[in-house]
Amino acid sequence: ECKWGIIKLSVDILIEPKYDYIDFFELSDCYKVMIGDLNFDNDQNGQLLLKGTKSGVIDSKDKIVIPTTYDWIEEIAPNLWAVNNGGNVFYNDVYQEEYWTAQGGK
Repeated sequence: ECKWGIIKLSVDILIEPKYDYIDFFELSDCYKVMIGDLNFDNDQNGQLLLKGTKSGVIDSKDKIVIPTTYDWIEEIAPNLWAVNNGGNVFYNDVYQEEYWTAQGGK
């Protein structure tokens, strides 16, 4: 079973490897975490979709900031995130802007 965590240069474990995926935010000292099976699929237009996960936010001490109950989370300002449920999480490669985002949902 593959899980992600975070280790400092001094080899101190900051976050135990218990998440299915971890990514850093650029504007805050927090991390996006995902739980569930990361499944990739293509829609009818050939767009790459991510399914099977729930996202949340933790701080650098592994304290839950936003529970892992959302389909997608994006950082929009320091310590401010947009959350999405029910939309399609897809890889946006339009106009050479390559990133994951969500469309639709609430």
